[in-house]
Amino acid sequence: MKIVTLSEINIHEIVDCLIESFQNYFVPMPADISYWENRFNNARVSWGLSAGVVDEGKLVAFLIHAVDTDAGMMTAFNTGTGVIPDYRGQKLVDKMYDFIIPELRKAGVKKAKLEVIDENVKAVRVYERIGMRCTKYLKSYGLNLKSYQANDRAIQVGLDEIEQYANDFYYSWDNTFKTLKIAEQHYQCYVLKDESGNETIGYYVINSEIGYVAQLDSFNKSWGLLFSSIAKLCPQIKMVNIDAARYQLISYLEDREAANVINQFEMEMQI
Repeated sequence: MKIVTLSEINIHEIVDCLIESFQNYFVPMPADISYWENRFNNARVSWGLSAGVVDEGKLVAFLIHAVDTDAGMMTAFNTGTGVIPDYRGQKLVDKMYDFIIPELRKAGVKKAKLEVIDENVKAVRVYERIGMRCTKYLKSYGLNLKSYQANDRAIQVGLDEIEQYANDFYYSWDNTFKTLKIAEQHYQCYVLKDESGNETIGYYVINSEIGYVAQLDSFNKSWGLLFSSIAKLCPQIKMVNIDAARYQLISYLEDREAANVINQFEMEMQI
């Protein structure tokens, strides 16, 4: 076996390894190459700062890093790690981190970061062994909006017009403003005004084709108005990786019996 950067590996081999690694995982993984190409591009993946384990010409493990600034610090975000079943138990994740961390340091990266499903106890222990520590708890929900009285009070705007409201601290890597900007063609942005039409009281960013709400906030607790506006676009929505510290939003969702589909820890370490 040898460890290499993923710049040496074809995208088809990476996706094949990913699918094999995540068989019987907590959530199903799509097999479409174009889906993964778009996902990796939107996340700002750096193949030269990502690692893989090759054995007899086959990729058997991978560690994919997206690289960008986060809270003012150059950060490598682990957007995917996997080991195919026959190669587990050999500490390959540890070995890939040992291989790639010196390269990250050379590139000026100061922090490594990732998300892991809270029920995946084995993975959490591996990352703790490497040096990661939990920094946030992230919750994901699905909400049926069929009972909402749809309204058309929200005004569609360009993505740049909501940048002033988009606090990336509250959003996971895939939902930050930087990520949305790269994938702008897939999203619609709306602001909700007060009755005078002068003050913005909330906003949301949504991919209405799949009912995915990437960002949402109400500045005066008008959650009902926001969701009623979304109901005009989608009968069912999903919201992924909501910071558990957003008590008002989570309380609203749970009061309306939104389905808490999965939860994750955000973990990080200084390198």
